[in-house]
Amino acid sequence: MVNFVTINSIVNAKVVKITKTYILAMFDGLVGLCHISNVSDYIVKNLANFFVKNKNYDFLIIEKKANQIFLSYKAIHPKYLKWHKNVIPTPSGFANLKRNLIERLKNMCH
Repeated sequence: MVNFVTINSIVNAKVVKITKTYILAMFDGLVGLCHISNVSDYIVKNLANFFVKNKNYDFLIIEKKANQIFLSYKAIHPKYLKWHKNVIPTPSGFANLKRNLIERLKNMCH
């Protein structure tokens, strides 16, 4: 199943476990790991300040090694990047960008 995971695709995943250094999130019957370093460029002292267990969040699949899937939260949430003040959102926010990115990624896979 893990062979069908597409790097750089956005997934909506349910947080199933929160630890001190990572979260586990489930999507499409698979489990991905988001390390604390991929949550924000700023200091994160407690992942429970960002995530709630059993709630869904959008993540970017950044890597796949053997049977492990690695996720990033900050990659698609610019406010958690240190350079975010330079990002000027359109009136509709990033919704159009996300929608177009998902469509382009789908087209690349087919």
